[in-house]
Amino acid sequence: TSKVWIYDVTIAEPESSSAAEGQEGSAPEASPEGEAAAQPQPAAAEFAAARADVRESSAIERVDSLRLVSQGDDAFRRADYATAARNYHAALKLTPDQPTVWLREVHLRIAQGYFEQAVGCLKTGMSLPQPEVPVRLTARSLYGSDDASEVLKSSERLWQWLSDRPQSADRLLLVAAFEQLRAHDTVSAELITQAEQQNGSAVCCTVLRQQLLQPPAASTDAAAPLQAATDRIAAAEQALTTDPDSAPQKSDGIVLKGRRRRTP
Repeated sequence: TSKVWIYDVTIAEPESSSAAEGQEGSAPEASPEGEAAAQPQPAAAEFAAARADVRESSAIERVDSLRLVSQGDDAFRRADYATAARNYHAALKLTPDQPTVWLREVHLRIAQGYFEQAVGCLKTGMSLPQPEVPVRLTARSLYGSDDASEVLKSSERLWQWLSDRPQSADRLLLVAAFEQLRAHDTVSAELITQAEQQNGSAVCCTVLRQQLLQPPAASTDAAAPLQAATDRIAAAEQALTTDPDSAPQKSDGIVLKGRRRRTP
């Protein structure tokens, strides 16, 4: 059954592993016929895309969204996922048309262990018009380092989830997105290929492959565009104070900025 996740709905914590183990211990022994029926079956669309009121955001909304995403990234690096979620959700309400916000929701849900919801966000985010230069996040930009304990924890749980149904195209694509975050490009490409063989979402497969073309070291900081503009302004101000040719000269006449010639 397909499941739909609406991003502003409170989600219950996953069932504890101890409870699951208790249920496994009380289960009757399966017959050979039952084992055959329980074998994983191919699933092209195991989960539905997340529902969202997608609309075109304004310039002011996009700037505000960048600020919220930047704050969310800071919280993510501290493993403060509750704060990260508040910031990402607020950013998503402002700019539901921005794939980069949806991508952060994907990795937030992976870190929280909500894999089904992560798939829904992945499908919705990748169905939107993509930027000319594909955005690629890195483990360092979200988790703080490539080998952070939270990265390894998420990886272990995600691969176990995939092993429960290895022929699910949706699961293959989510793991591919996570392996791409870790710069495991060869593994990610193989997972995308397997998802394609299982008739997975063509849009997701295409976007993930485009993102693989971007080098992992490329800047993906949410505030990078704003920071770049700030850096350019600072550099220009520095040039004005250090370059004698560009500094205004004292004169009785009119001084043309950047020139020594005076106009009487």
